[in-house]
Amino acid sequence: MLGLNQRKLQKLKTNPKLFFKDAIEKKLLHLNSTYNKYLPKKHKGFTQYTIISAVYNVEKYLDDYFNSIINQRLDFKKNIFMVLVDDGSTDNSANIIKKYQKKYPKNIVYIYKENGGQASARNLGLKYMQENNYKAPWVTFTDPDDFLDRNYFYEVDKFLSTHQDDDICMVGCSVIFYHEKQRIYKDNHPLNFKFKNGEIVYNNFELKNNVHMHAASSVFNIIYLVQEFDEKLKPNFEDAKFVNEYLLENIDLKSAFLPKAKYFYRKREDGTSTLDNSYTKEYFLTTIDIGTLSLLECFYFNRNIQNVCLYHIIWQIKDLINSPEKLSFMSENEKQRYLELLDQNFSYIDTETILDFNLAGCWFFHKVGILNCFKIEKPPFQIAYIEDYDPYKEQILITYYTGDDKDVESIVVDGEEVYIDYKKIVKYDFLDRVFCYQKRLWVSLSKTFNGKLEIYINNIKARITFKRKQLQDIEVKFIFMEMLSNIKISDIWLLMDKDYEADDNAEHLYRYIMQNHPKQKIAFALRKESSDWERLEKEGFNLIEFGSFEFERIIKKASKVISSHCDEYLTKYITNRSQFVFIQHGVILNDLSRWLNFKKINLFITSTQAEYDSIANDYNCYKFGKKEVVLTGLARHDALLKNNRSNVKQILIMPTWRKNIVNSVVANSGKRKLN
Repeated sequence: MLGLNQRKLQKLKTNPKLFFKDAIEKKLLHLNSTYNKYLPKKHKGFTQYTIISAVYNVEKYLDDYFNSIINQRLDFKKNIFMVLVDDGSTDNSANIIKKYQKKYPKNIVYIYKENGGQASARNLGLKYMQENNYKAPWVTFTDPDDFLDRNYFYEVDKFLSTHQDDDICMVGCSVIFYHEKQRIYKDNHPLNFKFKNGEIVYNNFELKNNVHMHAASSVFNIIYLVQEFDEKLKPNFEDAKFVNEYLLENIDLKSAFLPKAKYFYRKREDGTSTLDNSYTKEYFLTTIDIGTLSLLECFYFNRNIQNVCLYHIIWQIKDLINSPEKLSFMSENEKQRYLELLDQNFSYIDTETILDFNLAGCWFFHKVGILNCFKIEKPPFQIAYIEDYDPYKEQILITYYTGDDKDVESIVVDGEEVYIDYKKIVKYDFLDRVFCYQKRLWVSLSKTFNGKLEIYINNIKARITFKRKQLQDIEVKFIFMEMLSNIKISDIWLLMDKDYEADDNAEHLYRYIMQNHPKQKIAFALRKESSDWERLEKEGFNLIEFGSFEFERIIKKASKVISSHCDEYLTKYITNRSQFVFIQHGVILNDLSRWLNFKKINLFITSTQAEYDSIANDYNCYKFGKKEVVLTGLARHDALLKNNRSNVKQILIMPTWRKNIVNSVVANSGKRKLN
């Protein structure tokens, strides 16, 4: 079918809109690249450019790097110069550079130094330019594992030639990710919003939320360049500090952002790109000390600097919420120092800046948490979210975030206050602090609901949001009616254990239903090649082949999907019309909330009081409460007791699997590859 592999075929089935969007974007990038090859060269540029590159053990990428520069549409020999600083490479990088240097001796300079880091290598390149009176007025810092679009310098040069009187000191270029493993390009850098409306010029004192942090994709006027890269900063903030100190030094000048000048950032197949290597003490401690804090202490009054620093910090915060183990390499004193540094940083970042900040996936949840955790403040308003609807019990789920678990809620429906049927308080931690709480409120709405829904938190009316859109009364009624339509369209229940194996709770529950409730329509999903297929078929199970057309037809109309597993290969098929019953395959010991909270589970089976309490009670990390979680025990345990033929008391010790010692999962299955 269309020559698609299994992964792409599944993407087409589950999200056709995204499939075609990605396919079109990929095709356009390919066509653009092909078209660019035939565009005529520009031999005499408006100005000249120097590339300073810090080189360390990048032998496998240097040919792509050199070829992308040598074959620029703006003639390389006449307009572009390169200073490559070898930062103590131990591979074949030096010989590759010298090969190109021999071919272009007037354009390429090679310098060797002992290993000292990217910043020191770039600084040495700048020093070389100054000492040798380089006349190229513009300089950039292309990384040698990345590469440039053929039009990169052509677009920059064309722009500068037509804006000679605009006092431009920096040109920022669009960063496109190149995913080496998949060989695909993605224009999804979080800061690329600056390029969506074409070429644009800003005064440096009016950049505000136009955060720019990447020296490698920026071209600087060397006349205004007085500072160096901070050698005490290791990737990944030395670029941001350099760029923004330069902009502040030239606050009365202007910066331009060019979408057609494309810089291809390589996401390495082995995961060693700068953006992929962040879990170090330098990243968490040094970058927010001599990096962000240093900028804020000097330039806290500048809104753009606050946004730059918040952009860097928010990635750390998002990563560490409910994940203290990610800093296990730090001592307790270092963790406390980290919290102190965050407090100091946020003392310089205004509340208004935090509330207006929407980059890097930062939303109201993060803003409430930051204000509570680091500024001991509340937002001046509240947002309540309509998150879910239970058409069977005619209940709506309302959630909101707060730093105070003692907040008092009042839900008013059509002018009358209603009771909250179920309430769950979820706690989000940041190391040893409470980041914030989420309150989850299930409230009954009748079919005569006229659309007037009001939510008050501490007697203050909250904004109501559904799918990122603030709602008015009439829209609330429409949403309610839309949710009401998501009711079952069939009485059949679909049960399943693993796709390739039965003999777990779903099989035993199926057998119980078949024997005790024969009028209930049921089916059991399993792969035909499973060793359990023939056994269950002989027993009279209504078997459906997992992944087949019949399976997809039934799972879309089933009123209940009941499974002992809730892995993606199954849950991706389940629609909002079905109730998903997670009957588990064991007893949960550790906190699995980070995995399970992404699942839509209507009924969650537990086996012991302790397990039930750890999930359903307040102040844990699970979103599931007493509405969803029940204490029933496991069907296979019932079958085990029923079939017991011996009264001998025995203790069986069986080692279980560990995620860190097993191999990866086979696509669209629960099977794992053999180690």
